[in-house]
Amino acid sequence: LLPSHFCAMVDFTENVQTVTIADLGAALAGGHVGLTDVFDTLSTNRTLGPFDSLNTTSLKTTSLESTRTGRLPGRAATQLSDKPPRSAAAKASDMRPALSTAEWVASTMRLESAPPTLPTAGAEAKRPPPLSRRDRKRQETTEVLSVSAIFDEAAEKVVHRTIENPWFLESCMTHPTCRRVCFPAEHATRHKRARQDGEQAGEGDEAAHDDSTLQRFGFPDFGQAGYSLITSEEVGCADPLVGHVLGLQVALHRKTSLQRYCLQHFKGKMPGNVKATEMRSLSRSLKRLDHANVLNFLEFFEDAEYVYLMYEYFPCCTLQHLMQTQQWSQVEMVNMIREICAAVSYASNVNLAHLGFTFCHILLPQSAASGGDPLFCKVFGFGLMGVLYLDTIDHLCWAPEAVERWQQSQETGGNFVQKMEGSVRQGCDSWSIGVICYSLVAKQPPFTTEQMILLRKWQFTLSIELVDVQAKSLIEGFLNVQGDKRLRADRALHHEWVHRRWRPPAGVEEVFCKIEDFCNAPLPKRLFGRFLTRFLEAEHLRGIAKPFYSLDMQGAGFITLREMERAAKQAGRPASSAQVVHSWMTGGGPASATISLSRFAETHAEDVIDGRALRHAFESLDDDGSEEVNAEELFDALAAIDTAGELTLQQIVDYIASCEGAAEGANEDHQIDYAEFCELFPVRVQKMKDLTGRIATERSLADDQTGRFRPYSAKVEHWVTKAEGLVKTISELSLKCLERTETGNEAARAMKKEFGRIEDLLRNPPGCIPAEELEQMIAAKRKELLKQKEKEKGQAGMKDKDKKAKKDNGVDNRDVYGFDSFLQDQALQDNFVSVVAPDFRNLRTALNTTGKLTNNVDQVKAHDAAENLCTKVGLVVKKARGQLQEYMAFSEAMEEPEASLLQGTGGVQLSGRGLRVRQGEDDDDPLNQDAEGDETAGNPMLRFVSDVTARFIGH
Repeated sequence: LLPSHFCAMVDFTENVQTVTIADLGAALAGGHVGLTDVFDTLSTNRTLGPFDSLNTTSLKTTSLESTRTGRLPGRAATQLSDKPPRSAAAKASDMRPALSTAEWVASTMRLESAPPTLPTAGAEAKRPPPLSRRDRKRQETTEVLSVSAIFDEAAEKVVHRTIENPWFLESCMTHPTCRRVCFPAEHATRHKRARQDGEQAGEGDEAAHDDSTLQRFGFPDFGQAGYSLITSEEVGCADPLVGHVLGLQVALHRKTSLQRYCLQHFKGKMPGNVKATEMRSLSRSLKRLDHANVLNFLEFFEDAEYVYLMYEYFPCCTLQHLMQTQQWSQVEMVNMIREICAAVSYASNVNLAHLGFTFCHILLPQSAASGGDPLFCKVFGFGLMGVLYLDTIDHLCWAPEAVERWQQSQETGGNFVQKMEGSVRQGCDSWSIGVICYSLVAKQPPFTTEQMILLRKWQFTLSIELVDVQAKSLIEGFLNVQGDKRLRADRALHHEWVHRRWRPPAGVEEVFCKIEDFCNAPLPKRLFGRFLTRFLEAEHLRGIAKPFYSLDMQGAGFITLREMERAAKQAGRPASSAQVVHSWMTGGGPASATISLSRFAETHAEDVIDGRALRHAFESLDDDGSEEVNAEELFDALAAIDTAGELTLQQIVDYIASCEGAAEGANEDHQIDYAEFCELFPVRVQKMKDLTGRIATERSLADDQTGRFRPYSAKVEHWVTKAEGLVKTISELSLKCLERTETGNEAARAMKKEFGRIEDLLRNPPGCIPAEELEQMIAAKRKELLKQKEKEKGQAGMKDKDKKAKKDNGVDNRDVYGFDSFLQDQALQDNFVSVVAPDFRNLRTALNTTGKLTNNVDQVKAHDAAENLCTKVGLVVKKARGQLQEYMAFSEAMEEPEASLLQGTGGVQLSGRGLRVRQGEDDDDPLNQDAEGDETAGNPMLRFVSDVTARFIGH
């Protein structure tokens, strides 16, 4: 109660003959009584109620005076001889720190009912009814704590947070792995209880959990799944929106090195009414959503605080990131719209809606950021709205119905998604597709605020006017104001704009024959193709998408039996062959079953798999780390995916024997090492043979070119050095020519000899062409230039014909320099002698003294001729030296190529594992303590440290 209540309850008149505890509180509220007197008085009247009188002799005689003067009797006057002595708590209360009035009243007196009727003048205060046993017990438990108890509690908290559970390790202690290592017994108990709760939840009954907020849904524990989350900085994602907006992180499996996208979501942020049955239903629906244009869901995990949704790893960029920077053609835009419509249509068939579309939920291949084709885009986020989320980063793509219900839920609360009917959900996704189509064409969204969305008013921009009219018709159909009349995604696949601008790729006949041969192959080979699809990367699947789309004639993202029969007809095969292919790829399903891209990839997995994916597949089969796969290991892996149970061990043995017989250099020991494993893929083997042949050809060509260049490189270097020396000498003589003395005349006459040396160098460049033949070629070149000048004067149109005549197989002969004749080729192209011929004539004219009165030469003209010659020869020498250095670099690179990757069983080809005993192989032993006696076990860094430590100890 507030102090003002006590003041109003106490009637300070002369008729008051007694002082109650309420009066005592009023006096304390007015600041007239000290805490020491109050505590002393209450300690001697513990059994009295709040309105019982303190009937002591000293209080009776001084009560009126005490209330008026603001003082109550001291400690000695208030103690009664018949009361027990003060307790230790009462004695310690003298040292209690000062409290506010409200705190003291709340901790000292507890009124069990509403404030009683205030006593009038001359009337006794009405006592409350007697307390019950429960009320008396509750009143006893609310006794005020002593100072020592408060200090004990504070000390206990300090010890707990600094010694037992340090505050700086709080985040580490909450991690499941740390709890498993630091508190194994407690972790085992919690894990057992969580498993029991998961089993109860898996039975279908909505069992109550220990924590109602962070409940268990019955999914496997993420800590035991073997995945490690990688930060975006380590991955180097091209688009930060993938992690910041969508929440997708890269998860790496510690054993198989497989990469996955992981959506880690905190359970506390999930809608409160989501139950375990809904989560399991979502998991089943997402696994059924196997579509080429949907980010495929793989697994569901959880721990005490988070749920983990594992998706396929697809290096990508969001549409939000690329929409403003990329210029796509109508064909590319139509293909993106077709793929989005195909994904939404297929999701609606498995009763999943998106309802939370943003431009970030459209994932394009990473190559689209550099101007590549955006073919094979994917949609992320189906089924998550209403189960994991109730909102997105923006509502620009939301339908008006969804925005209205979301705004209502902000006021009233609840899950607005669960209240939406199925037809309304489809209409909302159709509106979102329309917004995306509009934004792709116009480079801006039709709405910028929620108010504009609710008004349902929009208009076309000038950018949309430039495209086909059918595009406007498609957008108008999606953005219809009436939700039940909007264009559905499945009908949009047959729209005229999509039908005109998209055509399936060619090559139907070849693709069908290939998949027919695969479906008629032995069972182990077919199962092996299915096994390899787990390890295919995004680029592999994108390569398979092209033959897949060639059979997907409707563009729906899956292949039907009717489309397979049409492909068989085009390939000249009977309809029964199409039924055989359909039966295998659908697992013997009905005629209405469809073939997804993941099942179609079985037929092309052996053709496209390579690199680390190939190594990961081998390591997953090699369970014992022996670097060899035997029949039992392969049988265990393939039998796990054989739904019919028809596979036998003898079939595996025969399959390995056939593979060893087909592989070159293989040992028929029924043990497949990595080299033999790589020979199981004919297309890859052929690619490697072609690559090996190309490398050998390039090596032979490099040796030939290097052998032709080396003998003449020293001669060219000598020629260039000699030419540079002559240019320097002529330059010095030209300066002396300007002197008006006999020295100038002698310098001018001396230049004639140097000019002759320069002419001899230019006429005889080193190379493989003999001097006589080179002289003839230079003469022919001179005649060709003269004829060209005459033709240019007579007929201007002949220039183009001459240019074409000088080309041989698309290569201009003037630009081709041989490794052993590049300087001679340069002399022919630039015509060294003809370029400097005018300077020779000018020097001879300057030195001619015939008809002159004196014997002096024309020093100025000689100087000009020398300067021009030095400039021209300097350019020739500079070009020759540059060509020499370039060919020397080529020769060095061809003589010493980069070291090739190590072959065999060692080297860099060992990817994710590479160890006989791998860390994390046993989930119950996270530190791999069982491998202490094995030198090859554990982490290589730990082995290195232990080796170094042992050496130091030994010394």
